[in-house]
Amino acid sequence: MSDAVRQRFDAMVDAGDSERVQDLHFVAIFTPESGLRYGLVDDLSWAVVDGDQLTVFQKGSELAFVEVLEHRRSEFDEWLEQGAAASGFPVDEVLFSFPTTELLRVIFEGSSQHFCRLALMWLQPSELRSLRSVLLEVAESTAWPAALRELAARLVVRE
Repeated sequence: MSDAVRQRFDAMVDAGDSERVQDLHFVAIFTPESGLRYGLVDDLSWAVVDGDQLTVFQKGSELAFVEVLEHRRSEFDEWLEQGAAASGFPVDEVLFSFPTTELLRVIFEGSSQHFCRLALMWLQPSELRSLRSVLLEVAESTAWPAALRELAARLVVRE
């Protein structure tokens, strides 16, 4: 992320506008109805806090973030925009920094029909090309129901 995000994060830490969770500074960006808090940590990675448990988004921890798929994409984007603006972060940079494609890739590579359907409905046109290979796998796999395969096939961007 940019120097502007780094400077704003550091200013919030210095002003006491962050919290310490598991020895990391955490700045909350949004909190859905579940009460889980999503935000940034010291290295500007995304994290989710559940009570006193912090999970940083990284390989192997993606499913801790799956709750966001239960909400409309427009609602999720609005939470990011409002939270970033309220905290003084550059809105677009925070919006585009959320690891959406990484989360969706894990869902498509998984086995949950429910979350696969939600992820297919959640995709934005700008994400289709980067997820082309996993969308193609969903479209061609007989492990998925026909309706999910057809939806995935309609979303595959031609080369």
